[in-house]
Amino acid sequence: DPRVRMSAASALGSFTGDATAAAALTACIAQDKHEYVAGTAVSALGQTRAAGARDTVMKAVGRSSHNEFIAISALNGLASLRDAAAIPHATDRAKEGVNHYVRASAMGTLGSLWDWSDRRDQMAIVDTLLAHARSDMHQTRLQAFTGLSRTGDPRAGARLAAAAQSDPLGLVKSKARFMRHIDWGDSTMFD
Repeated sequence: DPRVRMSAASALGSFTGDATAAAALTACIAQDKHEYVAGTAVSALGQTRAAGARDTVMKAVGRSSHNEFIAISALNGLASLRDAAAIPHATDRAKEGVNHYVRASAMGTLGSLWDWSDRRDQMAIVDTLLAHARSDMHQTRLQAFTGLSRTGDPRAGARLAAAAQSDPLGLVKSKARFMRHIDWGDSTMFD
């Protein structure tokens, strides 16, 4: 049953640094025919942060599947790896023309990698997310705000504050106001 295999793969992700768990997950990624099982295994492999996991997870970012579940799971796995080497892969998947759900995951991954990046990479992450935060598509702005909220960059806070005041959509204003309140302690949330 795929649901059982997905649960087992997910549980193996909690064995941080365990080579046996990583080997079982790698085999599952390569051999399981059910895309959702393979996707769950990719994400779990990233959570193990085991030696050699990065290459397998990065390779899975380009793997096509139903609703791009494997690519999205791989981006989540890259975030879990806490490895700045994943930034170019996530940046590439955040570009225009990429599946909307993959882009959303990529922007979240970029934000998650903030704490594990050097200053140069942090600047690149924020620059990428700020560019998307000015998109004409409100879904893209929302995704960018999610990534920006995970960074500690003052430019991110300033962009969220600006969106909370001036975005044309109430949904975007509300989310920006909420994220600014949660992540920067903005007391004007209910103004």
